[in-house]
Amino acid sequence: MRSLISFGASARRLFVGSVLSVAALSACGAAAAPLCTQTVPTAATEREAAIHALGRTLFAALRDGEPERALLDDLALRAVLDGTGASHANAIRQTTGPELRAGRRALTLALRGTTYVGICLQRSSVEPPGGVLGLRADAWVVERALVVAQHPRAGSLAGWVEGSFVFTSRGFGAIAIDRVEAPRPAHSDLELASCEMSAGLDER
Repeated sequence: MRSLISFGASARRLFVGSVLSVAALSACGAAAAPLCTQTVPTAATEREAAIHALGRTLFAALRDGEPERALLDDLALRAVLDGTGASHANAIRQTTGPELRAGRRALTLALRGTTYVGICLQRSSVEPPGGVLGLRADAWVVERALVVAQHPRAGSLAGWVEGSFVFTSRGFGAIAIDRVEAPRPAHSDLELASCEMSAGLDER
C-alpha cells in the first residue's frame, strides 16, 4: 500500500501557531483547572505520540462499538469550552447520539479480530479562543481522522471518524462526533487520502 503523506505544508503552518500560543500552554499549570487545551507540540516525537494516542483511543472505542467513549465528559467539556460552546456541543451530542448507537453492531463486526495500525488526520488547525467552538484558549483541533486497522485475512481496513477533536493537557478528546464510518477492507482513501499529519502509516 502506498504510504500516506505524514507531514504536509498545512501541518508546518500549525507550528507557527503553536509558537505564538505559549501563554495557552503555561495556563495548563493552573491548579484550579482540571485540564486545558494545548496547541501542536513542537517536538516530532511528542506530535507522533499525541496522534498515535488519538488513533488507539478511536480504534478501541470503535472496536467495542462505543464511539461515544472518545467524547470529553461534561466536566472536561466545560473546562475547554465557554458556556455557549459547551451548550452547543451538548446539543450536537443529543442529535448525533442515536445514530452513533445505531451503528454499534456494524463497528464491532467490522473490527472483530483486527489490530490497530495507524491514523491519518485531515482538517487539522490551531483554533483561537471563541470562534465556532467556543474554546477558552488556543487549541489544536482535528475534524477528520481515518482509523486504519489490520485483519489477518482481510488485510487493511479503514474508516473515517468526523467531528471536533481537541488536544488537551490529557491528550485528544472529542467535543462532538458527527459521523462514524464502519471500517471496510481496501478503503480507497488508503491510497487517495492526503494526510496533513499521520502516525503508523509510513511503515506500510
